[in-house]
Amino acid sequence: MLDLPYLYGAPTIEGVIRSCNDDFYVEEILGFQPSGQGEHLWVYIEKKGENTQFVANQLAKILGVQPREVATSGMKDRHACTRQWLSLPYPIKKPIPKNIKIDNTQILLVTRHDRKLKTGTHKANRFILKIKTPQLTSEQVNQLDERINQIKTMGVPNYFGEQRFGRHGANIQKALDLFAGKFKVKDKKKRGIYLSSARSFLFNQMIKKRIDAELFKPCVGDVFILSGSNSIFVEPALTDELLKRYSTHDIQISAALWGEGDLKSFDKIADIEQAVANEHEALAQGLCSVRMKQERRSINLHLPDISYQYSKQTIELQFDLPTGCFATAVLREIINYTDGSKHEHIAE
Repeated sequence: MLDLPYLYGAPTIEGVIRSCNDDFYVEEILGFQPSGQGEHLWVYIEKKGENTQFVANQLAKILGVQPREVATSGMKDRHACTRQWLSLPYPIKKPIPKNIKIDNTQILLVTRHDRKLKTGTHKANRFILKIKTPQLTSEQVNQLDERINQIKTMGVPNYFGEQRFGRHGANIQKALDLFAGKFKVKDKKKRGIYLSSARSFLFNQMIKKRIDAELFKPCVGDVFILSGSNSIFVEPALTDELLKRYSTHDIQISAALWGEGDLKSFDKIADIEQAVANEHEALAQGLCSVRMKQERRSINLHLPDISYQYSKQTIELQFDLPTGCFATAVLREIINYTDGSKHEHIAE
């Protein structure tokens, strides 16, 4: 993942992910039930080997709406078995076709709701991942158990995954070219992808500097985030109460998602964040030039309920992640993996 450091040292166990679609299972946890009434049709699907946009386009064609009117809470992996919601405007009096058929996709539920889906509507994603490995020795199994227990206690760095940056990080260069005026992007989605890639890169670099400086922990100058919300606050000093709240996962520490506005961090944390912006000035200034507003994101990803089983040369991992977080950020701390769907090595 673009030469980023590990929190617990590079893993030594080798493995292959996505040997087949069923080995990478992702399920949206919506966090509420659609009302069953309203002008928007909500469709719950399970897809295998297809990307979300393909399914959305097919659904639009079948139900007679424009593809842009099909909304999702998030895009899901193509090389996986995924369950997710899609929504589209659909008059109440208009009959819903029965037996909707889309290649490699099963319609699990069709219902109604009074609002459309928006990006990030769902609460979390549940992952069940099967990793093929050579036969592990008893020592390796013990190492795996120790690593999982470390992650249960301390979590992992909340890196943006390599898929955010495009193949071989090409989206970063696209962002630089966009900021330099070398080309224009009319497609809002593509433009958003390039801008997000730039912000994500800077964010990852801030985590990198903190790990390199052995500061992946609460520090004077940190901006804290209330877990499960976007509420942030700062404190002039680290108190016992503050550290206790952090240890019980009530609060998290954060880094800047770069954009317009003053840094809310201070002291050595502000120095680290500003140093990243100075080192990558073209990206940082570019984000400000397009009026992106500065935000905060947690740098630590807690996984108190992560579990695993090992049998028949397969590690099966199960964990839930908040919306917008990446399974690869978890995987890379556990196993030195190869992605079977790409036939290329993607862990450092």
